[in-house]
Amino acid sequence: MKRFRTLAVLLALAFLGWTVSSGDDGPDHRARQQLPIKLGTSGGPSNDFDPTFLSGEHCVNGTLGSAVTCNGVLHVLTNSHVLCRAPVGQEVLQPGLWDTQCQPTGNVVAHTVGDLVPFAESNVDAAIALAVPGAVDPSGEILDIGVPCANPVEPRIGMAVAKSGRATGLTFGTVQAVHLTIFLGFGPGGAQSICPNVDPKIQKKGYVQYNKAFSVAPNSLAAGDSGSLLVTNDASHNPVGTLLGGNPNVSFWSTASQVAEAFEPFCGGPGGFRFVGRTCTTAEFSESSVLAPQGSEVEFARTIKERHVGRLMSDPAILGVGVGTSDRNPNEAVIVVYLERGRRIDRAIPTELDGVRVKMILTDAIVAM
Repeated sequence: MKRFRTLAVLLALAFLGWTVSSGDDGPDHRARQQLPIKLGTSGGPSNDFDPTFLSGEHCVNGTLGSAVTCNGVLHVLTNSHVLCRAPVGQEVLQPGLWDTQCQPTGNVVAHTVGDLVPFAESNVDAAIALAVPGAVDPSGEILDIGVPCANPVEPRIGMAVAKSGRATGLTFGTVQAVHLTIFLGFGPGGAQSICPNVDPKIQKKGYVQYNKAFSVAPNSLAAGDSGSLLVTNDASHNPVGTLLGGNPNVSFWSTASQVAEAFEPFCGGPGGFRFVGRTCTTAEFSESSVLAPQGSEVEFARTIKERHVGRLMSDPAILGVGVGTSDRNPNEAVIVVYLERGRRIDRAIPTELDGVRVKMILTDAIVAM
């Protein structure tokens, strides 16, 4: 998601009824906070050393993206690959080691509870850590965004969104495609290089497949934004998704509802799994507020996409297939095919599938942030 910088763009967004927040491009998100901390901030386990990073041992961390409750108890939500190297009970620091010269001098704000939703096996990349009493803002406030609404909404093509993260701070974008099947890469060592317990059988040529994802463009994410929560860029700031990965052009996310569903087996008691925030009756995003395909047309295109996705994704040059909007007519739903730049296509990609146009987007490999 590229940060909008010009007054003309800001005025245009205001005219369309979108709320444009303002904030820094990262420094405040990497600084040590006074307790209780706000989310969208640097954080990670106190033992987060990655021997595969650069040369030799190096400390890493991601973003403590949002506050959630599990069975009524306050937790912090981030990506699984941010926490999966830590044993149960490990301290989670804010800021993380990457921002304290590898010294564990940050605030102790949570403790790990294990990889409840197995990394690279559950169709989401999400983990929670038990908040230390008094260490995490119980309102769920996120830096530069404020207190979000607690009820998640489904991504829609053309939806204006925002995120607050450790590396790039507050950034904005628009949902480009939904109902995506993607291949996400984890570097030369694959997912096992990030989380040693990953079953190597789930990887296909170094990639892990995720379904029901969605994409956001333009993109300005960077390493360390992993764990960020994506919200609607309006007055409600409803949760929309959690980060999977991306490249310089586009980012890819799991839906917030998928994340909640993934945790239900472990948060099935009183209160279940909930995003922390304000009580809002409805989201302010309206499908009619932007030029985009409407629900019935998107659903029809999704049906056709599912019919052909296996064959399309068998081509090594294709990284993802989903449903987006036509360049000719913004109200027309099309099948979107993400092609990896520089890769040879094994077979010709049709311009139409069962009456639905196909739109090809050339992009870089999709990798974890």
